[in-house]
Amino acid sequence: MNETSGDVAVIGGGVVGICAALFAQRAGFSVTLVDPVEPGSLTSFGNAGIVCGGHYVPTAMPRAPMELLKLALNRTTYASYRAEAVPGFLSWLAAFWRASAPENLYQTARDTLPAMGETVGLHRKLLAEADAGHLLWETGWLAVFRNEADFNASAAERDFARSAGVDFDVLSAREACELEPSLNPVFKRAINWRANASVSDPFAVSQAYLKLFLEAGGELRKAKVVSVAPVDGRWRIETDTGPFRSTQVIMAAGVWSAKLLRSLGYDFPLKPKRGYHRHFAPQGNAGLSRTVVDDTVGYVLAPMARGIRMTSGIELAGIDAPVSERMVQRIEPYARGLFPLGESLDEEPWMGRRPALPDSLPVVGKAPRHEGLWFDFGHAHMGLTFAPLTGLLLSQMMSGAKTIIDPRVFAPARYV
Repeated sequence: MNETSGDVAVIGGGVVGICAALFAQRAGFSVTLVDPVEPGSLTSFGNAGIVCGGHYVPTAMPRAPMELLKLALNRTTYASYRAEAVPGFLSWLAAFWRASAPENLYQTARDTLPAMGETVGLHRKLLAEADAGHLLWETGWLAVFRNEADFNASAAERDFARSAGVDFDVLSAREACELEPSLNPVFKRAINWRANASVSDPFAVSQAYLKLFLEAGGELRKAKVVSVAPVDGRWRIETDTGPFRSTQVIMAAGVWSAKLLRSLGYDFPLKPKRGYHRHFAPQGNAGLSRTVVDDTVGYVLAPMARGIRMTSGIELAGIDAPVSERMVQRIEPYARGLFPLGESLDEEPWMGRRPALPDSLPVVGKAPRHEGLWFDFGHAHMGLTFAPLTGLLLSQMMSGAKTIIDPRVFAPARYV
């Protein structure tokens, strides 16, 4: 196979890699996007479709002793683990515990405020360019709390959001059901986070952005990358269909990025926070006009083109561990109590692998020890939200342009 290629090879065809390729192309680079499967068909395919706007407080490990005991006993609805995977997660969990301290969570929230002011607008612009604006629903999303204690636990986030000027409403169960009449009032309080948006088909979003890239002359190479290595001032990308070379490489392979970078001396604490979804037909004329997050139980009900998508919390397991029904079985009774779900539309649950670093922020920027190597991975729960932003930011860093936000918030120096 011909080893020549464009200026930039983007490894990874999820929504993050697609956006990295698109914005690098728009910055003037010739770009090849490399992925073994259809772009957007793995982790990016099955998320809850949420595009966070306004503010971001990362997912955190509970501090309450009883919740920690339930986690240890594998008895929560929002998280699960495979016993055989625990040894490989111990150091990551220790770092996640430290990052979950309230002072660290809200430092992250402050640091990401400029980014959160850009996320929805970037998606709006790209989807309009792709004639796919109908996929974006700017209707906010609704967080519901089944007891006053859980609602009160959100006070710090509400105080932070209020101080940052984020638009939200605190609602009673009755008021929330006026917004979403199909909900059953099995909860006590709710928050309508107005600044957030959602998409009705995450895969279609990825495909829309891919179309923009390909129509502008981008190259898609369907191949599995085996290794990357600097050779004679360029990069040799070894794949299962043969090698090719590029002047620069963007590593955007999600959770698989860590393995590919290890041979270059980078040891990122990147782990898969696996998540599941299942689609249901709504009963009768029931429906949702916005995404609903059951904050107490730990799942999401998202109105999608296919039906109501129920997405789970996190499962700690190996990348290639078999799919398990356990998480969806735990949350489904609660979801049915909240909303009139009908028949399942999927034979088995879908599973994806969120690429998570302990501080729940991606690494975006230049590799410190290799010229022409760039990082754009580790987006965890924020892959869809951050994909256009980190793609644009990285392209600006690569071309020497003024950056849309201060890039230090995502700096690789946090880990290498």
